Amino acid sequence: METNDVTVRDFIQKYLIGQIGLIKKDYPYFAFLLMAVGIEFLGRCQSTNAWNDRHKPSDYFNDGLAVPPLCQYAKKYPDLYRKLRCGLAHAYRPDGIILSNKEGVSDISCDDFYADFVAACRNILADKAPQKVRNLDEFFFAVTTTDDGTSSTATTTN
Repeated sequence: METNDVTVRDFIQKYLIGQIGLIKKDYPYFAFLLMAVGIEFLGRCQSTNAWNDRHKPSDYFNDGLAVPPLCQYAKKYPDLYRKLRCGLAHAYRPDGIILSNKEGVSDISCDDFYADFVAACRNILADKAPQKVRNLDEFFFAVTTTDDGTSSTATTTN
């Protein structure tokens, strides 16, 4: 078995940008859920609180939503935390906004939202966020992969 430490920077690049991008291709609806929770993570990247801090998730989400170019959604859709993040995370359905996989008859298209989400991730990586970004090279979790590569386990220390 092999164990690899994953830093915050690695997590953003591999999981938020890379894996959500793969999921978006075939499962855009689930990509919205992952991006909504990912926005909250971007807000946590700007906090000095511990990762498992129970501070208001809405505050973290709104801090993440302040990272350009995601800030345009905060202006256009007040209470996006409740409408997108909570709607999807708690009931698997948005509340009062229309989502789609492409531009058209929706409020938010997955392709456009993902492009803006990736740009916000890159702004965090480049330390171009509204608030000072925490040390992105700090340990986030460890991934242990089986010898045959068929499964892995992620663990944290706190």
